[in-house]
Amino acid sequence: MYIKSEDFTNEFVESIIKHEKDVFFEKYTAEEKLIILETDRLRGKEYTQEMLCRILRARRKTQRDTLLLSVYELSEIQGFSAEFLELIADIRQCPK
Repeated sequence: MYIKSEDFTNEFVESIIKHEKDVFFEKYTAEEKLIILETDRLRGKEYTQEMLCRILRARRKTQRDTLLLSVYELSEIQGFSAEFLELIADIRQCPK
């Protein structure tokens, strides 16, 4: 599955409104492969970053493939939480 970060964020907001965050979480942790495009556009969206961190940790535990694509180095962009950047750095260093 692939999705643009803007669509990911919109879907996440909708899941909050509908009180279906668990359904959203399950959807993105269950996919065998997940590609999120334009990850740099998540800057400043702290709550979305928190949810993505939860999803990435769960995917890592189940050894599911995840690819986050950005035209910029995320560590060089302001607006990302320290937790998000640490998780991304840790994932990069983790061999499968």
